[in-house]
Amino acid sequence: MGITKDAIFAYCYAVLHDPLYREKYALNLKRKFPRIPFYPDFAQWAAWGEALMALLIGYEAVAPWPIQRIETPAKRADGTHPKPVLKSLPEDSNGSGGSVTIDADTQLTGIPPLAWTYRLGNHSAIDWVLDQHKEKKPRDPTIAARFNTYRFASYKESMIELLARVVRVSVETVAINDAMTALDRSDWDETPPAWLARLTRPRLPRRRPVSTWQPTPHHRQILTGRSPMAAQYAYVMKNMTKTFPGAPKPVLKDISLQFYQGSKIGIVGPNGAGKSTLIKIMAGIDTEFTGEAWPGEYITVGYLEQEPQLDESKTVLENVKDGARETANMVDRFNQIGMEMGEDDADFDALGAEMGELQEKIDAVDGWTLDNQLEIAMEALRCPPGDWPVDNLSGGEKRRIALTRLLIQKPGILLLDEPTNHLDAES
Repeated sequence: MGITKDAIFAYCYAVLHDPLYREKYALNLKRKFPRIPFYPDFAQWAAWGEALMALLIGYEAVAPWPIQRIETPAKRADGTHPKPVLKSLPEDSNGSGGSVTIDADTQLTGIPPLAWTYRLGNHSAIDWVLDQHKEKKPRDPTIAARFNTYRFASYKESMIELLARVVRVSVETVAINDAMTALDRSDWDETPPAWLARLTRPRLPRRRPVSTWQPTPHHRQILTGRSPMAAQYAYVMKNMTKTFPGAPKPVLKDISLQFYQGSKIGIVGPNGAGKSTLIKIMAGIDTEFTGEAWPGEYITVGYLEQEPQLDESKTVLENVKDGARETANMVDRFNQIGMEMGEDDADFDALGAEMGELQEKIDAVDGWTLDNQLEIAMEALRCPPGDWPVDNLSGGEKRRIALTRLLIQKPGILLLDEPTNHLDAES
């Protein structure tokens, strides 16, 4: 078998169904980022993949297993049907194989016990089919009386035919998995080529270069012009004065503030006292002032204005996601590279190098769980459903969306200008 796109897909499909692979790479699979090793005998694994796809994807076309059907009809009133039983027994007491009791009249026998070892979650595939066909009475009396029209007797024959195919799928899938497990892997070299090695090597956090020279407080003050005490503050403001053009006097005069990290501070004052102006200066929006104002080193500032603006062309979720747009773009580009690698003229070295760099950046910000982070944040702040448009939302709903978008950015300092405006009691 040649190395074609279809063969590579079949190879990956087989590897993802390899029991030993699923055990070894369980953590990667939970993160939905499976790593595909290079196994010897590519053709054999590709052939297994094609066989598994024919069984699991094309199950409706596989040949039914030759099960035996035993009918023992009992006397009953005209127009009535036997009571469904839908129970399976993996192995009969006489050792002749497994059986399935369909109803009071019908039993299926001659089913290999091996068929019960292929499982869908916590159930065998056979038991899963049986469970899906059971008659279940809804708890709601109205639904039970008016809409509960399902009767197993109408689907009995189609279910028996489906069971015969599922037995075939189960037996042959388990046989392929057993063949995979039986391989001697002691001398396998799963080392991928160079371009793929860059994607699969362990990602360690980058460390800043260690300098042998440490500045003294005196040096630090000379280099930065700031007091050595400023390093411990999250934000520092020194002798700041703000005067609006044409105003007879400054709105803020000679303000000096220092905030420790973790502080929770409220700014109280009458209208026109300069509360919003002070916050805009701290957020870096207003830079027309005298004096000094700066956040601590490596500390970012997030600002929620009194009337937050949303993009009305986007949904609620899209607006919230803008708070992590850089991460979202990296994940989108990572997925796009995976598609580009499937093209005939793909430059695997260049694409692989770019994908490796993106993976490192995404790992550093836990970007693989971005969708889950957005869902949790939106639920915590009682945002409207993610697929709603934002143009007709209330002021309180828009403010919660904007606050969620801001919190997703994880700023070191969070500035809220009159944060309770437009919020209802629940908010």
